[in-house]
This record gives sequence, structure tokens and C-alpha cells, in this order.
Amino acid sequence: MDPVEQKDPAQENRRLRAAMEQMRSRQNVARGGVAIAIVLFFVGRQFRGVLPPGTVDALQTALALFGLVVIALAALPFLRSICPKCRQRYHSPASLFRSADDPAPCKHCGFQINKHVSRYS
Repeated sequence: MDPVEQKDPAQENRRLRAAMEQMRSRQNVARGGVAIAIVLFFVGRQFRGVLPPGTVDALQTALALFGLVVIALAALPFLRSICPKCRQRYHSPASLFRSADDPAPCKHCGFQINKHVSRYS
């Protein structure tokens, strides 16, 4: 038998639970980035009556671009999460809109990260 095939079940379960928690954490950060970008978009619109029109347009554009940067920086770690089983990318951009408690299965091998992983094996 290969040493690769002789995995300790308890160690494998710990690894799967850690991967699951890491994905949930990254998804929450990604969602926070989207929320911050939405707030920035609406904050830019609040200056319409206070600042001159040219300045407001420039401010709105700058805040919108900054919001896109925030989304990208917050979502990239989540979107680059790898499947613990096949080691390929687990998520697609549509995964940002799914519940953290009900993630989609791996698009490559079908592994479901949210399946029950026993603490005791």
C-alpha cells in the first residue's frame, strides 16, 4: 500500500473541518467587501447637493472604482479556495451569492464541503 493511501481518518477529518471553516470565513470577508462597495456607491451620491457637479461626478467615479477594488481584494481569496479533495478551484463567482451554510459542491469532483465531518473517527 502507498503511504498516501494510509491516511489517518481523524487527521483527514480535522483537515476537512479546517478547510470548511476557512471557506466560510473567506466567504464572509468577500460578502463584507461587496457591502462596503455598495455603501461607497451610495455615499458618493450623497454629495450631489453639496459639491459642484463636476466634483461630484469625479468623486462618484473614484468611490465606484475604489468599491470595485475592495470587491476584488475581498473576493479573490474566496474565489481561489481549493477543493480539499481534488485540489482544484472550488468556487465560481456565483458562489458569493450562496449561503455560507449551503455551499455548492465542487464543480470539478462534486465534493461537498458542508457534509458532516465527524469529530471522532
